[in-house]
This record gives sequence, structure tokens and C-alpha cells, in this order.
Amino acid sequence: MTTLREQVALVAKARRFLAAQQELMRAARQAWDDEYKVEIENTTHLLKECATAEVTLRDMTLAAYHKTGDKHPVPGVDVRLIQQMNYDTAEALTWAMDKRLALKLDVNAFEKVAKVIRLDFVTIIEMPQATIASDLDAVLKGQETT
Repeated sequence: MTTLREQVALVAKARRFLAAQQELMRAARQAWDDEYKVEIENTTHLLKECATAEVTLRDMTLAAYHKTGDKHPVPGVDVRLIQQMNYDTAEALTWAMDKRLALKLDVNAFEKVAKVIRLDFVTIIEMPQATIASDLDAVLKGQETT
């Protein structure tokens, strides 16, 4: 059995080894970052460029949907309608307590019920949301053959 003093020494030794290993990892990461600095910068730039292009594509898709009502304006993008609920949470809690369904408002459960039971104080609107195919190259390749 280990004594308390021996355990203190064991923990101190483990901490020293851990600190040394963490310093090795920090130095290795720094060396890797230094070696691949250009690649890291290019990747960061391309991530921003891709995100901006996707936002523009989603905006253009929604604009086309609003203009034509077509949920599939071109191959590779679609519009789906998502339901958004608007209601006063205090009124929803009062309703749930009156029905003996809750002592506090469980938003997920309430919204599931509110979709089925139409409540006067809840409005449900459908909001269009643009989606982009995950493999646009396959979509575009399919267009070349048609």
C-alpha cells in the first residue's frame, strides 16, 4: 500500500511528465503551423470564400423561389419550408398549466402539441429555407449527360 507521501511524489512525477509531453506537443504544433503556414492561410481564405459564395447562392435561390414559387429552381438547390411558431411564452405556460401538462414550459413538447391542436394564441408561419446539394459536382455532371 502506498503512503500519502509516496502518492504525493507519484502525482508530482506524473504532472512533470505530463507538462513535458504537453510542451513537446505545443512545440510540434508550432513547428507544423510554421511549416504549413501558407496552406493554413489558403485554407482559411478558401473557407471564407466558399461560405460567402454559399450565402449568395442561398439568397439567389430564395429570390428565385419568391419570384416563381418553384422549390427546385435549378438542379443542386432546393427550397424547403420550415415552420416557425410565434406565441407568448407566458400564455403558453398558462395554457399548459391549465391542462395540467406542465409546471414549467417544455418548449419542444408544447410546439409538438401546438402543431396538432390549433391554439388561438399561436401562429405558425412557413419560412422558406434554401438548401444546397452536398455534392454539387455530381449534380453538375448529371446535367452534362442530359
